[in-house]
Parts: sequence; C-alpha cells; structure tokens
Amino acid sequence: MSTYIKPYNSENIEFLRSMERSRKAWFLRVLLTCMLWCAMGLLWMPHAEARGKTPSKAQQAELLQEIQVQLEEVIPYEGARTGELSKMTFRGSMPDLWKVELIVPSTWRTTRVQAKVFDIEHPERPAGFLQVNIEIHVPIYKLNTQIKSGDRLEKSMLEQEYVSVYKVPHDAITSPAQMSLKVARRDLPSGKVLQESMLDDPVVFRRGDVVKIRIKRGNVELVDTGMAMETGKLGHGARVKSTSTGSVLQGVVSEDGITY
Repeated sequence: MSTYIKPYNSENIEFLRSMERSRKAWFLRVLLTCMLWCAMGLLWMPHAEARGKTPSKAQQAELLQEIQVQLEEVIPYEGARTGELSKMTFRGSMPDLWKVELIVPSTWRTTRVQAKVFDIEHPERPAGFLQVNIEIHVPIYKLNTQIKSGDRLEKSMLEQEYVSVYKVPHDAITSPAQMSLKVARRDLPSGKVLQESMLDDPVVFRRGDVVKIRIKRGNVELVDTGMAMETGKLGHGARVKSTSTGSVLQGVVSEDGITY
C-alpha cells in the first residue's frame, strides 16, 4: 500500500511562508510587550540605594501628620473630619531626606488614601509608596421644623450632623454658604436632609413690577427706576426697561432691585 504525498507547488510554498511570517510577527509582539512591562517596572521601581528601608516610628508619625495636612487642603467638603489616620502600609523605600505627596483619589467615597514618598536628593521618581486607612465624616444639615415652598432658610431651622461620606446623599448641603439666602423650592418636612435640588434663589420681582435700577461706573452710582421685563431671581440676570430713557437694560438682580 503506497502513501500519496502532495507535491509542493507555488501555492503550498506561499502558504508555508505566510505561516512563518505570522509566527514571527506573534513572537515579536510578545517580545515587545514583555520589554514594555519591564521598562514600566523599572520606571516606577523605588530608588535602589534606599530599597528595603522602612520608616521608623517617628517618621511614620511625621508622614501621617503631613498627609493629614494635605487631606484638609483637598477634601471638597467644608468642615469634613478625617479622624485619626491609621494602619499605614509602606512599600519600597524610606530615604533620610524625604517629602510626601498625596495622590488625590478619583472619588472621596473611599476608606483609604495613597501617597508617594520622594527622596529629596533623587526627586526624579518616587522612592516609595504608602497607603493609609481613613474615615471621612461630612457635615449635613437637617430641618428641625416643617417649611413651606418659598420660605427662606434660617439658621434656627437647621441641625448639623456628621455622617460617613458613604451616607451623604447626592448633592447634599454640606456648607452654610450653599444655602445662604436660599428658599425652599417645595414643601419640606421636619427631619429632611437638605439637598441643593430642594432649594432655589428667591424671587425679588416679577414681570411688570416697578424696579429700582442702580447704574455703577467706577465710584459713580446713579439710581433710576424701571419696569421689569421678566421675573428676577436673586443673583441672576434680568431685563428692566428704564422709565427715564426707555432703554432696556440687562443687569444682575440684587436684594433691592437690579444693578447694571
């Protein structure tokens, strides 16, 4: 019994060559990927002279204190409390002369923060990395009485309470400045946590009302009257028609009229 062997022809040879080129291309891609990962590892590797050296207890205290200061500068909630930082994990190195740089988290709904430690003598790359456990508590404001739509918020209506950042509602009021001169957009029951969507700027005048116009140019101020062409909310822009000139002015609504 004989075995038939398909002879090589131009099509078979071209197919074998394409298979060889594919294998070489795959091998080259794998090699380049490995080289890239090695290069990235070397780039972020702690400085060789200090590698393996861990911070002393005194240095740990100084690191935590510096991170605490940097946290207070970047936390977006006014009056937030971070509590005592704890359980620091250090990886890499601890130089004798150092500075620490907080890595601002992408979200503040977190239980840990990270930082980079640099050797002052070799600041071109981090000498080490650390991670610290953290508990962030944010002030919120609750109503201690029921208010009607359009009522202006008063300090006596509010109670401040600190809660975990995980329990802060979306767009919650966390600063008195956020509710200064605000009014309720709708009826709100007692015990409600205030949110920005529940508040509005007060209406100072409505279309057709007679409005005081203040025209300021440097140190000079002129006072006129006009008719409101539209409803004006405090701090918003509005159009008023001057009674003396007949011209329509676009200004910013203030508590007693409009400033142009």
